[in-house]
Amino acid sequence: NESRASIGTFGAWSPIIYMFDAIWGGVFGWNLYSPIIVRIVFACIGMLIYATLVRPNVRNSLFIWLFVISFSLYARYLSSQMADCYMVTLLIIYAGLYNRKEKKYKMAGRIVLVLLTLLRPYYVLLWLPVLDSSENEKYIIRDIIIAGGSLAGYFVISYYFTASYFTSLIKFDWLKLILESPSEGISNFFGILYEAAKVIGSSITSAFV
Repeated sequence: NESRASIGTFGAWSPIIYMFDAIWGGVFGWNLYSPIIVRIVFACIGMLIYATLVRPNVRNSLFIWLFVISFSLYARYLSSQMADCYMVTLLIIYAGLYNRKEKKYKMAGRIVLVLLTLLRPYYVLLWLPVLDSSENEKYIIRDIIIAGGSLAGYFVISYYFTASYFTSLIKFDWLKLILESPSEGISNFFGILYEAAKVIGSSITSAFV
């Protein structure tokens, strides 16, 4: 919609997500085919990392297969200039890292989580299993600080370095309604969850039709 950020020339997409394009363009150059090529290559690398880390059996392979095909837009994004596929690929990489217990993989997983949280605030929820698995209180405090800093980073980037899309990515009308009329607001909130569940179920079902 031709909107521009307060700082710089970025639109609705965070500059963080385009660092993959910037790295590719700096190394291999950039042309009209580059957006498609870099997304497919990154997806292949993500799948390779997952397979190397997990060494999937039939159950693991079925899980990742269902994960990918349930988001049918992923295939379209890979063949277009949409950057959503980067986040899906990062999730696949994180799933592989989370499966490993070695310290170096846990640290790598935290780095991926920082990237995801900087891109979308709801990914901060993925820090909860990390906090639960921390064996030392000192590490829990460290992870809370990193998660909180990443979430704050998202809002700073969103406010200064990105522009509004056609509508806001996050709305709090449901919370306002809860505060004004608790019974109506709570009913509305669960209605939203129900509709979201229907959309997710429909997406998964359509993958088999």
